Amino acid sequence: MALYENQTKLKPGTRSNTKLVVSGGFSPAEQFIVDPKLPVLFNYEYGGPGQKAVVIPKGAVVGVKPVAEIDYETGKTKSVLTLAGRDGAKAIGIAPYNFTQNIKDVLTGNQPTVITREYIELPFGVDSAKIAALQFGALYAEGVQNGDLLTYGTGDLEGKMIKATAGDEIIGQVYAMEADAQIQGWLKWAMWDETAKSQDEGSDRVGYEAPGRGGFPFDAAYADGTQDQAGYLDQYTTTPTGVPGLLDGRARSLTERKQIADLEAGMNKVELMDQELTQVTIAGFTEVASKDLMAAGEFYVDAKEGIVYLNSAAVVADKVINYKAAAYGTPAHLDFDGVLGAARILLRF
Repeated sequence: MALYENQTKLKPGTRSNTKLVVSGGFSPAEQFIVDPKLPVLFNYEYGGPGQKAVVIPKGAVVGVKPVAEIDYETGKTKSVLTLAGRDGAKAIGIAPYNFTQNIKDVLTGNQPTVITREYIELPFGVDSAKIAALQFGALYAEGVQNGDLLTYGTGDLEGKMIKATAGDEIIGQVYAMEADAQIQGWLKWAMWDETAKSQDEGSDRVGYEAPGRGGFPFDAAYADGTQDQAGYLDQYTTTPTGVPGLLDGRARSLTERKQIADLEAGMNKVELMDQELTQVTIAGFTEVASKDLMAAGEFYVDAKEGIVYLNSAAVVADKVINYKAAAYGTPAHLDFDGVLGAARILLRF
């Protein structure tokens, strides 16, 4: 027969209280609105219809304004997201994707959210102007080392992360900083295959010539050693360069780096980078084309090995060597001028 629970009945003068947890805290399930006063920072062509006008970019530090505003779509008050520090907004998380402009009565914009306790990767650099100019989130890393605590920048560095000092609001901690030219070391081998090369060359192939009378045709690139610099992978490739325009690190290779070296009197060997050097300047020293003929005050660059040899006339401490290097294999999210490498950060909101 049917059984009835004698406790499940209304008790006059009492009420239930069953709601407490709304969601997990790694990405709180709150329906925010994006500050309608924010200007469009750039157009993201991969965003699709109504999703291109970016007002808060992926990776930026996001804050919530102190006072809620009316959401015109629902007619209800909603918390307003903006860049941390703007209009008194306290930092609450990181934008996990681009937030786009939402125009009233137009099908634009997207639903924003934040991440608060994830392990993220951001590009870092020490040129404040170039880091500020990056479209997406980044770390301005002047003075930053592994283990340092981070806060958010203001002014030109609004939305970016910076090193925290006493009294700052802590939003993250640096666990790793990878400044190698080849980030993670293998993406440089991702190149177009031989089929793509044949399709790109077409039937009318140029650049072939005979080495002498009656000789077989050959590609001159084999003779000057540039055959494997075209972005194609085949059995002859010895110097991988990544997919052109995607994994070749062309923008990041424009970044000027520096290394401090203590020089002894005489010949000095300084290893600069695990990638081909493209430019080296040393104040007070002159570059020469032959290592064997170096005189005092001159230096020679072994570009392929990433090594500089210097002939110093005396002991010199803290000599600054400025250089640029190829950055084959750089992922697209790190390939910007001014970026030295990848910083991995645990968020601490």
